[in-house]
Amino acid sequence: MKVGVKYCGGCNCTYDRGREVQRLKEQFPGIKFRSGCLPEECGLWLVVCGCARACVKWEELGTEDKVLQMRNSGDFRRAVSWLKERLEKEEKSSRTSDFQEEDRPLPGVRKEKRILRLGQEAWMTRPFFQDDVKRFAALTGDFNRIHLDAAYAADTRYGRPVVHGVLTASLISTLMGMELPGEGTVLLEERLRFLQPVFYGEKIKIQVRLDSCTERRRDYVAVLTGRCLKAGGETAVEAVCRQMLSKDLFWVDLSGEEKKTNVESGNL
Repeated sequence: MKVGVKYCGGCNCTYDRGREVQRLKEQFPGIKFRSGCLPEECGLWLVVCGCARACVKWEELGTEDKVLQMRNSGDFRRAVSWLKERLEKEEKSSRTSDFQEEDRPLPGVRKEKRILRLGQEAWMTRPFFQDDVKRFAALTGDFNRIHLDAAYAADTRYGRPVVHGVLTASLISTLMGMELPGEGTVLLEERLRFLQPVFYGEKIKIQVRLDSCTERRRDYVAVLTGRCLKAGGETAVEAVCRQMLSKDLFWVDLSGEEKKTNVESGNL
């Protein structure tokens, strides 16, 4: 996403607008903030005014829903929610799904069952922000300062707050529960390895693959591998999981034929 930044003349600034813009950039490293560009170059704009006069003419930049005016530090807090909302909309609009059942069911398989094949894959993307980490800490009681206190985290090897590892790894479970294998699956076992830290605003790509499956009388026990990848391709989390799939809900083709499917998602 590219966001244009337009400043007023700065003749009567009542707050440090440069510092506020820098904080915004740090919280949203996945967004390209550009100043001095043409109106048509950016779909969203931040109009940074130094005082309540807000003398900048913004109408040439777009409609009101595409332009956010900021007159004080409080408006920058509003900008965080505004940008998060638009990131989520962008992710949702880009979502595609190939998890469509076959036009005709295989012999002996009811149409409403989800058909899976060995080697099938799914993926989604999701960023984490400071608000997500705060909510997770409140829910779990894990208020370790390395996740929440920027000053404390600055003195650690990471230099800044780190997203809870279990919060990042939970996306693997999310993808398995919602897409592959899908709704109705029951998690039996999960083995995790935490390899790289994840920071606020980083977009994480989650991948899941159906590697093997054992058929039992009433169900299947599937083994899936999952990974959480950072933007540079480094693996943040690795997982090996065992899922129980009821035969009332799933049919697994054990012939070994591979089928890869992808899901892009920002808010499953």
